[in-house]
Amino acid sequence: MTTAERNLDGGAAPPLSDAQLVRASLRDRERFWQLYERYVDAIYWYALPRTRSAAVADDIVSETMLAAFEHIASFDPDKGSFAAWLFVIARRKLIDQQRAHRRFWRYVRRHGTVHEISVDEELLTRILRDEEITTVYSAFEQLSSDDQDILALRYSAGLSTRDIANILKINDAAARQRLTRARQRIARRLGEVQEEDDD
Repeated sequence: MTTAERNLDGGAAPPLSDAQLVRASLRDRERFWQLYERYVDAIYWYALPRTRSAAVADDIVSETMLAAFEHIASFDPDKGSFAAWLFVIARRKLIDQQRAHRRFWRYVRRHGTVHEISVDEELLTRILRDEEITTVYSAFEQLSSDDQDILALRYSAGLSTRDIANILKINDAAARQRLTRARQRIARRLGEVQEEDDD
C-alpha cells in the first residue's frame, strides 16, 4: 500500500473511487481487477433476468469485462460515471446475444429441427443451458424489452436512476417515469401469473 493509500493516522484509506481505479488501471493493468470485483455481481444480476440462464449471464459478464479491460482508455469521466459506461457495454453484449438467439431460432424454423442442421455450437450450447423459468421470470418475460431493461438495471444491477438515464440516453425525469410504469406492469404481471398458478 502506498503512502497515498493510507490515512494520516496510519490506517487504511477509504476505497479508491471508480475514476481513480481507472487511472490506476491505465498505469498498471492488474489494477483493473479491483473494478472487476466491484462490478462483477451487478453485471451478473443485470444479465440473469434478461437471459434466464446463469451460464449465459456468466458469458455476458466475461464479454463485458473483457471489452471494458481492452477499451478502458476510452472511458471519459466527464461524460458520466464508470458504472454507466460499463453497463452500456453490458447492454450491447446482451442485445448482441439476444439477436444471435433470435437468428438461430429463425434458422431452425426455416430449415428443420436442431438435430437435422449444422449450427453454431457455442450459440446452441448457450441456448440449451437455459435454466427453468421461475414465476418471476415468467412475469418478467411478458414485459416489453424496454421494461425488462430498466427493471434489470435498477433492481438487478442496483444502478441509480441517473446512471440508468445515462445508459438509456434519456433524462432523469424520463428514467424515473419509465421505471415507475415498469414497476406497475411487473406487479400486475406477477399477480396474473400467481392467479394462473393457483388455478
